Amino acid sequence: MTCHLYGRKPYKIALVHGGPGAAGSLHCVAQILAEKFGVIEPYQSAHSVSGQIEELHTQLCGAQAGDIVLLGHSWGAWLVLLYTARYPELVRKVVLVGAGPLEVHYVPEIMQRRLRRLDHSEKEHFARLINNLGNTNQKNLQQLQKLLIKTENYSSLIPLECGCPEMDQSIYADVWPEAEDLRRQGKLIEAAGKIRVPVYIIHGKDDPHPPAGVTNPLELAGVKSEVSLLDRCGHNPFIESFAKDKFYHISENIIQDGE
Repeated sequence: MTCHLYGRKPYKIALVHGGPGAAGSLHCVAQILAEKFGVIEPYQSAHSVSGQIEELHTQLCGAQAGDIVLLGHSWGAWLVLLYTARYPELVRKVVLVGAGPLEVHYVPEIMQRRLRRLDHSEKEHFARLINNLGNTNQKNLQQLQKLLIKTENYSSLIPLECGCPEMDQSIYADVWPEAEDLRRQGKLIEAAGKIRVPVYIIHGKDDPHPPAGVTNPLELAGVKSEVSLLDRCGHNPFIESFAKDKFYHISENIIQDGE
């Protein structure tokens, strides 16, 4: 169970990575925010959704975190919602960055938005690779990662400023189907409805995950949120040429507000 600590106590923010299984994907964010704040970067290694929630709780308690801003990216945004619904006492604010749609009927739009950025041969290859993501070899995974840099981002700085960690396929294969079931059953919205702390959404307008898939379900569920939609920005705002600075400005303001 790995948990990296940056800066000095008290730790103001914890960064929850995506995937599931993309440990280290927020390393560059931790380094930059640590110039001003104490930062916790937990690596999730459990092979179930509940296991990752409990693992995160152990990590935060071990770092003596309390009254903390919990920022989750991609799958990590879902994990943050589920965690805060179970352990609200430790969390001051929730930040959802590039979250996947919270309701299943938005899912087909993801592939449509991805394919717009690929040529004909790339589209066919991408569809084959992503449909077998939980059961692919290392060569195919590397090919998929190259295509994802193109589909997920508007103008990515990769590999100049932030590495692209390899996905742990075994974690992904075990956790993602369970996470999809939770979405299908309405459990993500149910968890969000239990949250009583401020909720912030940071989402790129060019993210293949449609922003409305996050904002609309939360609004219908009565969850008030502050939404920041970033121009010329895809799924990973912290490595986007045109949106990176605004992402950090927004994040720092969220952390500082109310101190």
